[in-house]
Amino acid sequence: MNLVSEVWTWQEGNRLYSQLTTNVSTPRLIARLVALQILQWVETIHAYFGDRADGGTGYEVLWKDHVQWEDLRAILIAL
Repeated sequence: MNLVSEVWTWQEGNRLYSQLTTNVSTPRLIARLVALQILQWVETIHAYFGDRADGGTGYEVLWKDHVQWEDLRAILIAL
């Protein structure tokens, strides 16, 4: 079962970022990243709440510099 309802991914310079919309807690999101074996790809995760009109939670993920679009394409669908 997916935990994330929406994923936006973009590139700034050579780095990829994703914004994830979900209603799960940070520990549960981290557990999902561990289960998918991609937590080691993450440099930082920041939670934000201000723009979630329907009461969900947002997370911004900065991926490590070696992560490429091709790496994320298949795996983010599983979040």
